[in-house]
Amino acid sequence: MTIEKLKFYPEIYRIRARFNWEIKNGRIKRPKICSKCGKSAKNIDGHHPNYNEEFKVIWLCRSCHFKEHGKLKNKIILPLREKIRNRYAHQRISLSVESQDAPQAT
Repeated sequence: MTIEKLKFYPEIYRIRARFNWEIKNGRIKRPKICSKCGKSAKNIDGHHPNYNEEFKVIWLCRSCHFKEHGKLKNKIILPLREKIRNRYAHQRISLSVESQDAPQAT
């Protein structure tokens, strides 16, 4: 999540900042092995499955971390997008920016 997006989620930003501060100060030790695939990696990320539990993370390599976010996308975002699409399907909204009066290229 980029800094711009985190501005809209200040609680998540605060939790991530505090978590990273604890790692930087040595209070939380970042492992060298992914807890999902067991691969040893230089960059192991702490994935928060639930931000209500600040320091409960799953340690994942970048590959597994991206896959985990893909699962979230498939489980939450895509069904929601489909639900919205179905709700407004009868309106047939066109998002085209071309004008109806513009001359057609031949």
